[in-house]
Amino acid sequence: MSNPGLILPIHNREIERRVGAARFRSETLRLYKLPELEERCEDHGQVATYRGKIPGHESLFALDDHHLFEAGRPERVCGNTAAMLSETRFARWFDVQGDRSQHFGEFSCDATLAQQQREESGTDSTTACC
Repeated sequence: MSNPGLILPIHNREIERRVGAARFRSETLRLYKLPELEERCEDHGQVATYRGKIPGHESLFALDDHHLFEAGRPERVCGNTAAMLSETRFARWFDVQGDRSQHFGEFSCDATLAQQQREESGTDSTTACC
């Protein structure tokens, strides 16, 4: 996960003059070291449901910029997202149904339904957690 972060101010006029139009950002990356990630998003018929218990994110959890999970709402997910939710520290907060025994082709890893509704309503995306 990549968060565009905050533009960092430069508190030194000499350095500011030297860098010109360059800007600096603080960025948070969420990386996963999972043995079985696929090169593309693949459809295995998996569904993830957020239990809603992460402190400060009880009703909504943002995994990244297009995976927003509403507590109790099942969301179709690709095999990689299913692995990220079931084989990492997030496993205790998600129920993931299905496995990789069936393959239905490539998965269009678009925004989750919760994320689409949030974007349509013009509400800012929830800040990712953890």
